[in-house]
Amino acid sequence: FIAFSTAPGAVAMDGSGRNSPFAAALLRHIAEPGQSINDMMIAVRRDVVSQTRETQRPWEQGSLLERFEFVPDGQPAEPQRPAAAPAPSTEVAALERSVGDDKGSIENFLRQDYLAPDAKAMSETVKRLYGPSATIFGTRYDADAIVKVKADWFAQWASWSLSMEAGSLEVTPQGEDRAEAVFAMRYDYLPKDKSAARLTGKARVTLGLVKVDGGWRIESETSQALQ
Repeated sequence: FIAFSTAPGAVAMDGSGRNSPFAAALLRHIAEPGQSINDMMIAVRRDVVSQTRETQRPWEQGSLLERFEFVPDGQPAEPQRPAAAPAPSTEVAALERSVGDDKGSIENFLRQDYLAPDAKAMSETVKRLYGPSATIFGTRYDADAIVKVKADWFAQWASWSLSMEAGSLEVTPQGEDRAEAVFAMRYDYLPKDKSAARLTGKARVTLGLVKVDGGWRIESETSQALQ
């Protein structure tokens, strides 16, 4: 099985971060348990096509005779008597209640700040959204590097619209002051270059959040294109 970062005769983009669009997409999907290599490449291809505005399409050649998974989805369970699920501990229950109470503030943070960035004041926007450093698509950046990454991204668009799909937000506690937020985001980017294609669609966004001074900041960020 041979995977190529782009189609025959085409040029692959380097991207603006540590990894190219193809390498970043591969890192996001390669460790998913139970996923065949063919399904992985479909997910990688979708991400790259979306990120490169349909200018790059990963390619593959293979002659596999059996299904292959980089990370098998475990062994079949042996038949046994069902066991009753243990009751959650007081600590876990309290933690879930705490984050549950914070879900409203997290949703406000996402809608009012994350989905409404001020590209004209990117330094202040990043300070409001992110911690002193954050992992974005698998790469660790300090605050200054985040400002550059975000500024470069938004600089290419004449206008954009970002919105959270109603009812899609899921918040999972990760500790007393941390949580994971997952939601479906609709996006619509209009390029400054009128010859370039408009970028629209929906993505599954996953954010690692930490509570700082009563508010939330992003520690990690990744997304996956959805149909």
